[in-house]
Amino acid sequence: MYVLVRGNVAAVKTFPSVTIRQLNYNTSQPKLYEVFCSGRQQLISAGRTQALQYTYLWKEQLNQVGLPPEVLVTDLSGVEVDSGEADTLPPNKTLRFKSTFDGELIISNNNRVVDKQKISADKYIELDGLSYGLSIQVVIGLDIIWKLSFKKQRPIVAKDEIDILKRITNVSGIMIPAPHSLQNMLTSMSRYPQICQWIRKCIKNGIINEQSYRRLQMAYRSMNTNR
Repeated sequence: MYVLVRGNVAAVKTFPSVTIRQLNYNTSQPKLYEVFCSGRQQLISAGRTQALQYTYLWKEQLNQVGLPPEVLVTDLSGVEVDSGEADTLPPNKTLRFKSTFDGELIISNNNRVVDKQKISADKYIELDGLSYGLSIQVVIGLDIIWKLSFKKQRPIVAKDEIDILKRITNVSGIMIPAPHSLQNMLTSMSRYPQICQWIRKCIKNGIINEQSYRRLQMAYRSMNTNR
């Protein structure tokens, strides 16, 4: 290893001690040192009375060098969970994490950090008690490797709901007893909250405008046909 030193640095030191050779002696230029690193472990430091900078070299298999960190996230049944957003919670509200590097789990609730947990390389860790509103990040170093947010699915409001509601309420004519079929319509039209609210009112009052009922029937049949 070659070390280029600028400024007032007393010495470059090593542990265990190995040969260090200074390659230039021009006081107007940074000092250049050559360090022979032949051992399995080698510490190199530079400073005046204390080390200002140091590098710790550890000899490992070269096929691991440069590999990006990876994380595996699954539910308890082993099904892999991808990053992104989820509108359903995993079984038992639990996820399992395994990373190729040491890292950290950061748990936030509505964008506020509520918990942090360490992840050890190649060891499983379980996170339970998950709920909607939580966001989970797997952070290795300064990088977010994996992130998941649990958000409840918002009710689907059909684009034509307002038009249907206007058609069944903007009527005149006689009132009839509320038919039993209104209950079936109420169950099948759960995607239309405003229409359901209107149907419940009719069932509660026990009457409905005859023309409203005919128009509601037509809309109900049309919805079932287009499914």
